[in-house]
Formats: sequence, C-alpha cells, structure tokens
Amino acid sequence: MEKLLSIVEAAGKLGLHPQTVREYIWTGKLAAVKFGKAWRIHPDELERFAREGVPPAPVQPSIPADVLDKIAAHRPHLLPVICNLRSCRAAGYIRRLEKHIADIYLNSETKLTPAETDALAACCVGRRYGENQNGGGR
Repeated sequence: MEKLLSIVEAAGKLGLHPQTVREYIWTGKLAAVKFGKAWRIHPDELERFAREGVPPAPVQPSIPADVLDKIAAHRPHLLPVICNLRSCRAAGYIRRLEKHIADIYLNSETKLTPAETDALAACCVGRRYGENQNGGGR
C-alpha cells in the first residue's frame, strides 16, 4: 500500500503553499480523505492533479479595449503588436507588449484623454494600466 501524503507533503511536491492545497481540497478540485483532523492525499491523485491541474484564470491585458482601439486608429503601425497583446495569455509577455505599446505611443503626440495618457504611462515602467507606484489601482 502506498503512503498517503499530508497537505504539507503534497504542497511541497506541487510547489504550492499548503493553504492553497487545502482550498483545492475544500472546493473538490483535489481528492483527499480525512483521518481525524488530518487530510491525506493519495499519490495517484496527486499525480493526476499535477498532470491536469486547475485551469488558470485567464490573463487579460490591463489596457482597456477602447484605449487600444484609439491607439490602433492613431498609430496603425502598432496594430500587429496590439493584435498580439489581445491574443496573448502569458502575464510576463503581456506586460512587455504593454510597455512596448506605451513607450512608442507616448513618445509623440497622443489622441488619448489626459487620464488615459497618465494611466498608460504606468505601463512604461512595467506596471499595469492605471496602477500607481504603490501598486494601487486606477
């Protein structure tokens, strides 16, 4: 019989925080059995979970679609980059594309409102659209 794993052991094998593993158990995303107060996970279930995983939440660009439309209309040469941005789902790559668009667009006259221009400027330094230096939102 294979040894059942504790939440801490499972978290270590998955590279997750134990609380995250508990939440997966509580929401039924990871099967486990309870012995007294302790949860145990079968190694086969852990392997299944590691293979299939939990679908990640979709990553979206932080620049609103209407602002991207304005940028594309004013700077058509940025349209291929904007199309890449809209289809991309890798967070790191999205930030790089947003920075690229912001750097190029804000280097000369813009057709955005002052508020949109200020919000877009955050992307020039790797922050999300509208995010201030302290990480706060729009």
